[in-house]
Amino acid sequence: HSAPAAPAPSGGLFYGWVIVGAVFIILMVGSGLGFYNASVILSFAHDELGASLFAVSGGPATFFGISGIVGFLLARRMDKVDLRWFYLAGGALGALALYGLRWVDSILTYYLFFALFGVAFSVCGLVPSITLVTRWFEVKRKIAISITSTGLSLGGIVLTPVAKNLIKTHQLA
Repeated sequence: HSAPAAPAPSGGLFYGWVIVGAVFIILMVGSGLGFYNASVILSFAHDELGASLFAVSGGPATFFGISGIVGFLLARRMDKVDLRWFYLAGGALGALALYGLRWVDSILTYYLFFALFGVAFSVCGLVPSITLVTRWFEVKRKIAISITSTGLSLGGIVLTPVAKNLIKTHQLA
């Protein structure tokens, strides 16, 4: 795992704040397309698949359950491996899962989508993000984490309506 850099020379920007900004954006996109978008996908899957609300409601539960379990299982590994690999793998897996929405045509593929997307979210979501920010900050750690975590909410505010309109216009495919 990479050690934090020394504080910036007088007047320079501490690189930890760049990390905060990058992780803010990562969490914004991840939560906007996953965390908050789950209910949008559920609604359209209910209509497009003709499945009962009971059948599709387990999709987001699968996302959150898998995300929590995988995050828990990988947390110890995140202390030993460069977190950039987690972000790379999670981002690629998340993109693959979102691309795979086009093939969601049954309850089975719907659940597979949410399982895969849950794994992706855990690999590059909140657990590695808080781990990374914590590594960079001893002073002002609470402020850095609170700024970073705000990306989660902003993703729901900004990206969820965009995703809803895209799905409404083009369907899940």
